[in-house]
Amino acid sequence: MYWGTISYSRIIAKNILIASSLFFYGWWDIAFVPLILSSTFINYAIGQNLQVVKSRLLLAVGVILNLSLLAIYKYTDLAISTFNYLSEHDVELLQIALPLAISFFTFQQIAYLVDSYQDKVQNDTPQNYFLFVLFFPQLIAGPIVHHSEMMPQYQSLKRLKDMTSKYFVHALILIFVGLFKKIVIADNLAHWANPAFAAPEALTLLDAWTGLVAYSFQIYFDFSAYSEIAMGVALLFGIKIPINFNSPYQSSSIKEFWRRWHITLGRFLKQYLYIQLGGNRNGSVSAIYAVSTTMLLGGLWHGAGWQFVLWGGLHGLYLSTAFIWRKTGIAIHKTIAVCLTFISVVIAWVPFRSESIQDALTYWHAMFDVQNFHWQPLHTSLLSPLFRNELSSTSSYFNGWELGMLSIITIAVMQYKNVHEYLEEFNPTIKNFALISTFSMVAIAIMGRPQTFIYYGF
Repeated sequence: MYWGTISYSRIIAKNILIASSLFFYGWWDIAFVPLILSSTFINYAIGQNLQVVKSRLLLAVGVILNLSLLAIYKYTDLAISTFNYLSEHDVELLQIALPLAISFFTFQQIAYLVDSYQDKVQNDTPQNYFLFVLFFPQLIAGPIVHHSEMMPQYQSLKRLKDMTSKYFVHALILIFVGLFKKIVIADNLAHWANPAFAAPEALTLLDAWTGLVAYSFQIYFDFSAYSEIAMGVALLFGIKIPINFNSPYQSSSIKEFWRRWHITLGRFLKQYLYIQLGGNRNGSVSAIYAVSTTMLLGGLWHGAGWQFVLWGGLHGLYLSTAFIWRKTGIAIHKTIAVCLTFISVVIAWVPFRSESIQDALTYWHAMFDVQNFHWQPLHTSLLSPLFRNELSSTSSYFNGWELGMLSIITIAVMQYKNVHEYLEEFNPTIKNFALISTFSMVAIAIMGRPQTFIYYGF
């Protein structure tokens, strides 16, 4: 229907995309469709006024409205539980259902309001704006798109005659590689990570590290898979969504990691929070304050739990330490730097995955409890599956071969190019066609199971 109408009317085609996106969103829970529509209407009206009036008060009202909406739905129960803990009261939690994608469309619209005030917005017709907020491939779990990169595309949607075969080939590759990463890799890694985090008090040292490394790769493959599927689906409409992951575990510093991991979130935090807090313009103390505050709030954005604040605080500490280290001028060999960065990021995933700070502390204790380390799982798991029965006597969670598989995944992630780098030099050869076909068939063959992306919960 979309391709049938766009040839003679972009306006009708845009309306079809908007209606399809609302249907897609309402399929999860139609009760929240009025919420996202109201939010979109109100933010667009405020943005239009800001482009004329330039009122700081109106901008503040718009930002507060967005943050209030997010706070009510996402953080009310956190506030109540914190009050109960501190005051020893027992106020009943409200158990408010979290509207899908509220964290993402809130940030996108705040950026639009700030840029409207600063005269940085173009092509923001009502249809373009609604597509900017509602376009279904990236609506649910990002990337957090920026109006400057999306509205010009919506203004001049490509007709079918403008679409080269490259669009469709790249789109299908992104979709099928994303499905493979999600269904074949991430969901199987979850079978190793979930039992470990379900009972951290029962873990041996090796169990804890195995479960944590599994989760570290699970969240990477899961979230990057969603982003790539979103990019692929958008390309089928001739629309380019920004890259959100660029081999983050190959980073040689924590600063580089945040330029490669959840790139669009890092961009938002830097532009609309870190810089607004002063950035590094006013000396080292100001820079450390700005980056620490930014990461604490970035952690809270991810989830309604103090464990997420702890995760953000750790990354703030990492970035602050790296900032101070750079002042010394002492260089670290790249291989060592990559290893240190990876280990630091992995350790920080503990509170992100844990149900509470107490669970995170328990998990960390298991990771570094050398008295609970058993050498037997390490050497048997790397030698032969024949040792599995012997191994099971020292581990309640793992057969042993997981260490070998995680080692292979680590090497692949650290050494090989990602799908975006391959696409830059992609040639439609028989070898490449066979490779993509294999990814596709494996992913489709096991697609029957219901799957949930991790970032749906944020």
